[in-house]
Amino acid sequence: MIEFLSPREDDDLRLAGTKGAAWARVIRLFLDGPRLLLGWDLARSDDEIARLAGLDDATARRAIDEAVRWSVEHRLHLLGWQEPDGGWRYFMAVG
Repeated sequence: MIEFLSPREDDDLRLAGTKGAAWARVIRLFLDGPRLLLGWDLARSDDEIARLAGLDDATARRAIDEAVRWSVEHRLHLLGWQEPDGGWRYFMAVG
């Protein structure tokens, strides 16, 4: 099972972050260095993602969507579910 970003992925993410890419800040919330923080027990709410990434709600939503696409391109999965109150929670998985 993949548990770490490759050096190339880590470099790409770091470069995107230095260019101000909001999606890179979202991905970083699911990392400990290059190690992926996997599993639904480490899920973060959309509000928490926005707050920790320093983004307004609309920008956070777009950044999450871009982070999902980046993840899929790298054989990762940023998955989410909708809570009864209408909020969303997201977690990282591989497979």
